[in-house]
Amino acid sequence: MENFIIDRCDGFQAIFMNWTIDRPGFQPTSFEAVSEALKLADVDPSIACTVFFGVPRCFCLGTDVTAFAQLSALSKLSETVLTFFRSLINAKKPMIAAVDGTAVGLGMTMLCHFDAIFATPESVFKAPFTEWGLSPEAASSLLLPEELGYRKAFEIFCLGGELTATEAERRGLITRIVERKNLRETAFQAAAHISRLPARSLMTTRELLRHQRVKLIRRARTETAIFQELLAEASTQRRLRVMARATKMALASQASLGQAAASQ
Repeated sequence: MENFIIDRCDGFQAIFMNWTIDRPGFQPTSFEAVSEALKLADVDPSIACTVFFGVPRCFCLGTDVTAFAQLSALSKLSETVLTFFRSLINAKKPMIAAVDGTAVGLGMTMLCHFDAIFATPESVFKAPFTEWGLSPEAASSLLLPEELGYRKAFEIFCLGGELTATEAERRGLITRIVERKNLRETAFQAAAHISRLPARSLMTTRELLRHQRVKLIRRARTETAIFQELLAEASTQRRLRVMARATKMALASQASLGQAAASQ
């Protein structure tokens, strides 16, 4: 789990998802670590919220598809992923995302469960599950139509559509757009503000706003079962292998851009 760093800050915790070309997305150990961190935050009065960061120009490319290479492990992997979804849905403390760059697949759908999302102007959100031979997850088949409308959700899932940061802000998917140089500070300031709020008032208000946990867990369970069935298909496995190569190329390109920008 060396690509994930969980830091304790003054009043909150920060999770840094340090993606690399060899580890471009969530793996079973990643799901387990984040689930455990959120559960620990729920019972720790010194943690008021959790802040998530990706790497420059890449918030999250979803799940590392190489984790699906062993079909015999799909059942256990599905259980691990469903536990992760439950931890997002049942989290008692607010979650904040600092998004810079691409948020793809799970990288987008997990954000449906976050309380505050700050994104750079260059950020892009997409979840073309049908192109991969898969189906939506994280209860996103319920939440995205509610947040964006049915036709926009269909476009994102089935027509290769995406949301720019500007459109995501306009539609309420993110809290607001923040320049890259101010992203970390803005997220930390929001977390610090939350840590100073009366705990009971914060928790009660959040519970009133998030009122459909049971419904979301049921949908996530249904989605995960369908997802597992589709994953077992040979055609899907072929698509995922192609996707794995494309993901590594995308990360390499983004790393080159980051190095070029840093040298200027």
